[in-house]
Amino acid sequence: MLLIAVPRVRESLFTDQLSSAARRLVGAARELRSVAVRDQVDQILQISLDEKSYWIYSADMTPEKKEEMKKRALHLPGDVKFADAYVAGKEKKTAGEVSIRFFSRGYVEPAVIHLADGERFMTLVLHPFIHTVETHEKYLDFWQAG
Repeated sequence: MLLIAVPRVRESLFTDQLSSAARRLVGAARELRSVAVRDQVDQILQISLDEKSYWIYSADMTPEKKEEMKKRALHLPGDVKFADAYVAGKEKKTAGEVSIRFFSRGYVEPAVIHLADGERFMTLVLHPFIHTVETHEKYLDFWQAG
């Protein structure tokens, strides 16, 4: 039985593109928070909902450098896409770009990112003062769920 289960577990861990995309975004958020505090410069996670991509830049970069960072954007794997994203106090977006700011004092703008792969969803919740990204394997309207 173990011979049957192990390959399936390994396959799901290494081929689940939705989970892989979520892990990469969580890693980027952790890195941004650390860099913001270390360098004492706000960092921005920029998400292009239409292009299925994201990139990072610091708040003190020139427009030319920001454009260069955009050209090096990371893309979501396979059929994974951004379903929507929103930052607290702003409108939920399903198209265009969303900016999430990581402040030099160690906190982040509260935000929710929804990833989709077909009928499957993952919700990533960035809390302002908690240093971990909360993940849910379903679509969760975080601030509306109360």
